[in-house]
Amino acid sequence: MAINIYEPFQWQEVISYLIVGNKSALLFDSGNGIGNIQAIVEQLTNKPIQVLNSHSHFDHIGGNHQYKKILSPATDFSIANSKGNESSMVKDEVSSQALCKGLPRGVTEENHSIKPYKITSEVKDGDIINLGDRSLKIMHIPGHTDDSIALFEQETGYLWTGDSFYEGPIWLWFPETDLVAYEKSIARLAGLVPQLKALFPAHNTPYSKPSLLTDTHKALQLILQGKAKPRPYSTFEGTVLYEFDGFSFLMRSDEFNL
Repeated sequence: MAINIYEPFQWQEVISYLIVGNKSALLFDSGNGIGNIQAIVEQLTNKPIQVLNSHSHFDHIGGNHQYKKILSPATDFSIANSKGNESSMVKDEVSSQALCKGLPRGVTEENHSIKPYKITSEVKDGDIINLGDRSLKIMHIPGHTDDSIALFEQETGYLWTGDSFYEGPIWLWFPETDLVAYEKSIARLAGLVPQLKALFPAHNTPYSKPSLLTDTHKALQLILQGKAKPRPYSTFEGTVLYEFDGFSFLMRSDEFNL
């Protein structure tokens, strides 16, 4: 069983996944930390839980502090983010502009923060997470961040892609983004397409067609070769949007001296 836990009514549209085996369960991402994800998980399974993040941007680690077993790559970026984010860094996530419904009781712009957590086990490319009757392979796919990972379940053909692919503007404009590494990682994921039955991204839609990974890789190559034209993106100053069928890329306008 794999259950998507969706954070509605908030602009990030974050999706976490509870992957349940017959002995234990894995929570892949723990969301923004605005609501109580642990309370939801406890309604869905009584199996022992460990948490693994697709990467350590704040909107994926917000519920980590509620758990004792946190798996993570041990990059400087991961370790720095495990120390949390003060309210001043994330208050916009609970502002009226970010929401189309009210906040949980007691949550305000002044007190919302990403609480620190302890990484209890380091993971690396090729490691296997055994849930009893299910085995999940960790794929280190740097680019969006240096600690980005995907989860591949070969038996079912399922791939959890984190923020490396989703249907919508894929954010590649952060200082920590490495486009060269991202291209190699997307090529690696696209190479799995013949084995895949479904993609489970971390934003917007909980299911995508595997063939979109091939399209994503081809589109990125066009951008890197200077064969695609962007348009300015007014939401974030200094960014441009490259639009394709089913997805897009949000990049810095100075990435290619645009």
